[in-house]
Amino acid sequence: MTEEDMFKKTVNFEWVVEHVDEHDDIHEHDFTDNLSKDKFVRQQISDILEGKQFWEGLTPRLALVRDYGNNAEGLINRAYAYTSIVDGELVLPKETELGHKIPDKFRNQLKKVQQ
Repeated sequence: MTEEDMFKKTVNFEWVVEHVDEHDDIHEHDFTDNLSKDKFVRQQISDILEGKQFWEGLTPRLALVRDYGNNAEGLINRAYAYTSIVDGELVLPKETELGHKIPDKFRNQLKKVQQ
C-alpha cells in the first residue's frame, strides 16, 4: 500500500440498534450493513415502532452511523443520525447530528424494510 493510499479518506455507513436505559445510557448495540438482509434488526424495527422494551427495561432505538477516516490515522470522525417515528413509521433525517448529508439510499432502505 502506498503512502497516498494510506491517507486516502473514506466514508462508511452502517446501521445500529442501540439498547438504552431510562437514563439514555447504551447497554448493548447491534450493527448491520443492510437492514433488508438482517432478520434480527428487522424484528427490532417492529419492536421500536410498537414501543416494546427488552430485559431490564432497555428500549431499542435505530440510527445510521457515518464513519470517516483512513488507514493511517484510523477513525477520524463518527456521526449519528437517529431515526424518529413519524405517522407510525421510522424516518431518517437528511443529515447526521454533525451536519453530514445522508445519501438517499439509506432512507429508501429504511422505507422498504417497513413495507
